[in-house]
Amino acid sequence: MGPNGSLGILDAAGRVVMVSAQGTPLTVGRPGSGPGEFLDPGSLAIAGDRLYVADIGNLRLQTLTLDGQLQRVARLPGVAVMGSTSIDGNGGFLVPTIGSEGILARRYDSLGQPAAGYGTPFDSVPRMVNPRLTKEQLVAGIIPPLFRNGVLAVAEPDGDVWLVLNGEGRLERFRPDGTRVLSVPLGAPEMASVLKEAVDSAKAGLLNDGRGTYPLRYVSDASFDEGILWLLLNSIADRPAVLLAVDSSGQTRRRLKFPDVLGARAFAIDKSNRWAYFAIRSGASVVRTSLPSGAIESLP
Repeated sequence: MGPNGSLGILDAAGRVVMVSAQGTPLTVGRPGSGPGEFLDPGSLAIAGDRLYVADIGNLRLQTLTLDGQLQRVARLPGVAVMGSTSIDGNGGFLVPTIGSEGILARRYDSLGQPAAGYGTPFDSVPRMVNPRLTKEQLVAGIIPPLFRNGVLAVAEPDGDVWLVLNGEGRLERFRPDGTRVLSVPLGAPEMASVLKEAVDSAKAGLLNDGRGTYPLRYVSDASFDEGILWLLLNSIADRPAVLLAVDSSGQTRRRLKFPDVLGARAFAIDKSNRWAYFAIRSGASVVRTSLPSGAIESLP
């Protein structure tokens, strides 16, 4: 979310669209590799009057003003192409590593210099992943290393880091230096369905000799705001969106279900205006809906 209720949206054309609270769009950037241009932008963050874009195709983090003026460029590591880069409000960023370097995620400062690492890999991921073996492992009830080591990484303003262990269904919290202080199960009822979908997809892939498989991912998107870790549970097209509000102890304080929002893959919350925004998996659309009454008033 941007100032005054504005919303930043990454689109498939390699642009950022800033939409005001009144619905007026402003396009920032264009496809390409020049200054202020994007190639497969993967994530964005807005802090004050700055816009940060993880430009995955060009392996760089670009810092711009809200009207698109380029301020700074930092290099992203090559491993950024494997996961979702999380950007903090100071221009630093967290990159999942799928277990390389003996960690699950690494922090980089605003200049792109590596800092602390977080998490312990469950197993080594081979340099060349065998898609058929991945399917066979899922069907046999074995979670492949590629999925076990997959995380969403989220930074708190004070420097603490959350890892959502997406193939394990666990949440872990770390101090800025990488010391783990919390590890708890996620424990959402939808997790059983997500696992079943991944296994069913693997079975279908084996039968049809398909190359892909449905990734085991319990959480689609995550963000931190005012002491709360917000998690969007993974959803297929016909399942209503579910948001979890998790406190600093890993306890789920709120469970918000949105029956009319189907197939959500990302979200943003505008607490001041009591709106939730969801990016929909199909149709390249964004849905705005009201937060339920009393949903956020008593949260920390």
